[in-house]
Amino acid sequence: MDRVDRYVFSAPVPYFFISLSLFTLILMVQQAAKLAELISSSQFPFEVTLRLLLLVIPGVLLFTVPMAAIVGTAVGYSRLLNDSELTALSAGGVSTARCLRPALLGGLLLLGFSLYTGFVLIPATARQLRETASEVVLERLSSPVEPKSFFTGFPGKVIYVQSGDREDGTWKNIFIHWKVEEGGKRLITAEGGRLNTSEVGIELYLRQAVITSIDEKNQITTEKATELHLRDERLDQYRASFAEKLKNRELSNEELSWRELSDKSNKAASVQERGEALAALHKRLALAVSPLILILVGALSVLRVRKGGKLSGISISVVLMLAYYLLFLVGEQLTRAAILPPAVGLWATPFSFSLLACALLLSRQGGRKGSGGGSAAVIRVGSSFKFGATKGTSVGLFDRYVLRSLAGLFLGILTTLNLIFLLFTLFELLKFISRNNIEAKTIFTYLLYLTPYSALILIPPCTFFAVLIGYALMVRRSEGVIWLSTGLSVPRIVVPAIFFSVLVGLGAYFLQNEVSPAANKRQNELRRYIRSGERTLAAQNGGTWVSVPEEGRIYLFDAAGKASGRQQERVAFYEFDESGIHLRRIFESTDPEEPAVNPRSLTGKAYDFGVGGPRFEPLAEVGSPPRHIRPLNADDVLPETLSAKELSVNLRLLKTGEAETAPFTVELQRRRAALVAPLILALIAAPFAFLKPRQNLTNGIYQAVALMLLFLVLSRVCQTLGAGGYLPPVLSVWAVPVLFSSFGLYLLTRART
Repeated sequence: MDRVDRYVFSAPVPYFFISLSLFTLILMVQQAAKLAELISSSQFPFEVTLRLLLLVIPGVLLFTVPMAAIVGTAVGYSRLLNDSELTALSAGGVSTARCLRPALLGGLLLLGFSLYTGFVLIPATARQLRETASEVVLERLSSPVEPKSFFTGFPGKVIYVQSGDREDGTWKNIFIHWKVEEGGKRLITAEGGRLNTSEVGIELYLRQAVITSIDEKNQITTEKATELHLRDERLDQYRASFAEKLKNRELSNEELSWRELSDKSNKAASVQERGEALAALHKRLALAVSPLILILVGALSVLRVRKGGKLSGISISVVLMLAYYLLFLVGEQLTRAAILPPAVGLWATPFSFSLLACALLLSRQGGRKGSGGGSAAVIRVGSSFKFGATKGTSVGLFDRYVLRSLAGLFLGILTTLNLIFLLFTLFELLKFISRNNIEAKTIFTYLLYLTPYSALILIPPCTFFAVLIGYALMVRRSEGVIWLSTGLSVPRIVVPAIFFSVLVGLGAYFLQNEVSPAANKRQNELRRYIRSGERTLAAQNGGTWVSVPEEGRIYLFDAAGKASGRQQERVAFYEFDESGIHLRRIFESTDPEEPAVNPRSLTGKAYDFGVGGPRFEPLAEVGSPPRHIRPLNADDVLPETLSAKELSVNLRLLKTGEAETAPFTVELQRRRAALVAPLILALIAAPFAFLKPRQNLTNGIYQAVALMLLFLVLSRVCQTLGAGGYLPPVLSVWAVPVLFSSFGLYLLTRART
């Protein structure tokens, strides 16, 4: 490449890497949420989480590289166009085809990278990901019971351990609820115990145990045992069969290289297997070619649009990118449904966009010939937009102008990134949608309930980019100089951005406390249904288990709730003695024939283990437990499904009982930090537009984006460490915001005035 080629080639490069970092970070957060279901256990170290996240990067890059390619190319060529540099090149005899040569070279480089990623890195990391995930599952099967949580993996049994030592694997204050085949139930309490794994299998060893049996006729018998050994052969069998399945498991299509996929398609025993192998092969090839096609389309779309028109080249490139992936998604779904062959369904979109690139190129050449001849392409450049501000213009007009610009940029960026997030989620679920014949209405509903979750992730970076781009454009169009000449200081110019970011923070806080908890519950249920195809999503063992240590009780709430039309839902509680080890009382509510006179009381039967031995009371009345304790450390509840009020109330209860509070504390503090996260990123973004001279504005943008990415990554890492107990929860959430807000204020004082 000569000097002109190198200059044109270098224009899109920084924007490509900025876009690639942003898209990859967003989709990595989406992957982290998916992996959290697998590693949602405090017994796994942070290194396992980090390893799993690193292993999914190649699969994410195969999707984000084409996205970044078209956005980076469009932004780079738009800058050349807006700075009239392409006009100068055209006047110097440089044709449109010559201007596209650097873009073509960049597309070929990304084509080679994508081929290597798709057929070398992805199979290797997919195999390592499967092995790591299998180790996690086997570890959980070897030691499934964790302190401060309910384990329902043994059929018919629920095990709860109040406390324990993870290092030596011992437990204290153990409770087991056991439904026997003859009817009735068996309750076991023990002072201590552990899980032993030997050649014979897995057994639960208990010491100082009390076994309470209650039959269908409410007859009670109790036994005491100094030592008790319990085994469930079904867990041994499941663990052995799982290990054998892993050993003999056939590699999935994601774990196969190009040659292995080709061999599998040629030697497939069934038409379906052959079609799946060919679909995987063509999909990776089509995605690998996509950067080259999208780069050419992005560059030509910018050159085709007049500067200052209603639609900029950047907006067109974003629309084209979304259209490309939507059409690709439709083609893949038609291929999986066996409506189209892989060579047609997966290549229709790349082929169509290749034709679009050719049409754009020919239209450029046609315009050149009709303009009077010559070898140089006529690159039309309209007059640049100038903000009509003069000295003495009212400050109110300035504030409204900046707020309107920031709001438009914010909504556009948020919509685009949210669509990308949802599209990537759809790509991941396609195989489950086809396998389980999920209807379109369910898919749409799932994406609708997923939107608040994705929006909360995207709001801080979208605020950052809206502020950064808004003020950078102001400086590039010399509007900043005009406002500075009127006597406004940089801190005063940044005031609208601060006000805007505060409004965004308030909106995010409302969204995550009033909308997101209920939406997260629903989208979790729908995701499980899409992946499993089973509509039964009730809690295991017929109800939701809740431990309230400060009351010395374990509650069991009927899973059916009031769905059956009962006046009150069934509640049972198991109350322990002063030592917190053995039972003192059991209460089980019954369905009253008449509505309760006092809606705050429950009527049922009770078993008293006090002085005089166990006795049965057929009619008993107790106060109804507060409704807010229901989510408390239940086995099917995640912190993000609770409102801020529920989190606060439950934390106060958990702290009195020495329960595991770190995940809930981190979640509560994270929601409070969401109020200031947009403000912190605005303080980082705005000063960089004024720190550098206009000629070095691009360097300031790079530095600001690097700081934004560092802020998001460090925040996520520290919060993960806090939830796992490696850092104090409050420190893990607030250390990074305090540090970066201080740095943002420092940058604001250094900005040129």
